[in-house]
Amino acid sequence: MEKNAYELLLQNARQGKTSEGKEYFYICPAPGKYPHQWLWDSCFHAIVMKHFNVELAEKEMITLLSMVQEDGFLPCTIFWDANFFVRFFNNFLYSSKYFNRITQPPVVGISLEKIYSKTKNKQFLERTLPLAKKYYLWLMKKRDIDNDGLVSVIHPFETGADECIVFDKIYGLKNPTTLTIYYYLLKNLRQCKRLDWDLEKISKEEVFNVESVGFNCIYAQGLRSLSRLFSEVDNDKDARFFNKKANATEKVIFEKCYDNVNDIFLDLAFRDKLKVPVVSFFSLMPLILDNIDPVIADFVVKEHLLNPKEFWSPYPIPSVSMSDPSFSSSGTTLLWRGPTWINVNWFIFNGLKKHGYHDVAKEILKKTIELVAKSGFREFYNPFTGEGMRTKDYGWSTLIVDMIKDISKSD
Repeated sequence: MEKNAYELLLQNARQGKTSEGKEYFYICPAPGKYPHQWLWDSCFHAIVMKHFNVELAEKEMITLLSMVQEDGFLPCTIFWDANFFVRFFNNFLYSSKYFNRITQPPVVGISLEKIYSKTKNKQFLERTLPLAKKYYLWLMKKRDIDNDGLVSVIHPFETGADECIVFDKIYGLKNPTTLTIYYYLLKNLRQCKRLDWDLEKISKEEVFNVESVGFNCIYAQGLRSLSRLFSEVDNDKDARFFNKKANATEKVIFEKCYDNVNDIFLDLAFRDKLKVPVVSFFSLMPLILDNIDPVIADFVVKEHLLNPKEFWSPYPIPSVSMSDPSFSSSGTTLLWRGPTWINVNWFIFNGLKKHGYHDVAKEILKKTIELVAKSGFREFYNPFTGEGMRTKDYGWSTLIVDMIKDISKSD
């Protein structure tokens, strides 16, 4: 499995030089369907690649962070070698030929820390930390306009879970058709473009302003990782700053996103911070946080994750609670409405280990190994049958390697 994973990553690797002479190296999610560089995909690919070739893992992150803009913005998607038509369409949607104008879950800090833990290469940190810092400061300044510690997303694509059922509720849709969902996603992009991708303007017009639990948990852990990495380079000031920010974001997630009625974490929508009544994998993500209350963690694990009516399917973890009326185990057209994704399993696996749920973590690892053994490195999987779906040779499904290595190390 490890050999196949390494071969897949090398097969999906792209390198070259732009017309301006800028060199790049990245691993695309899947040749053909997903040939470009995506923010959180790159972070996942680098995390796996560090087990095989640390130089390539570092190059992936250096390439990604080279696209941090002057104000600190880091794009979701970068079109290094796209053709004219891709650039034309992207310019139509985003007013930019070379990258889009939305971001993605900030796995950057986590990825840098995992690579450094393997290499102890301080030169790598000296090259990447200033850019990573710039990006996280952009998130603080531009995406936390009420200064409460939670950052907002301005479009479902920014969560990485593009067409998740959560967003049906936010758009006010009930049993929408595929065409309806695509219409609202495109309309949302056009509105954001009209408002220059500015959260303050977008928030005032109530276009789309969501404090996603999943995004904020990844953000908090990224802050925590940056804090530890700045300690490694003897920058105590930044280490203290990012640790303080991580603590603040964690605290607000526990205070504002936890729904006491259903004992689960929920996303918050718009300026009124309305809890979105959909239980998805986002609701489990606080398990990755360092300081989750053990009582709450226990309830999330035992009453939700291990609940056979919610997330404990034959091949966990489904992306949406199986009790949701809109849950679907297939996903050939609309994504993130039920199927199992390996990056979700990777996050929750790490959270379970962190908080002492080793047996549950091992069971998720076992089931994830079965998925890959049965269906290969697919984009996602049927949570009941384990059938692999949509794209083959999908990059981040190689995260199973990091899970295997992690459990071997702890055993």
